[in-house]
Amino acid sequence: MTTVVVLYHDSESARNVKKYVIHLVNDLDIGIHDLNNLDSGSYLLIPMSMQPFGVLIIGE
Repeated sequence: MTTVVVLYHDSESARNVKKYVIHLVNDLDIGIHDLNNLDSGSYLLIPMSMQPFGVLIIGE
């Protein structure tokens, strides 16, 4: 299983995070999870390599 997390601006200048979980067992299966309208100062994603795992979203 591979996870890709993207921090981006949408067309209304809101910051959002989109997480793609990719399973490559027998077939390609992608799960998409969204966090919308984050704080406008959010600028950095830091992966957590220890439990509980995940991503820290850093802002002002």
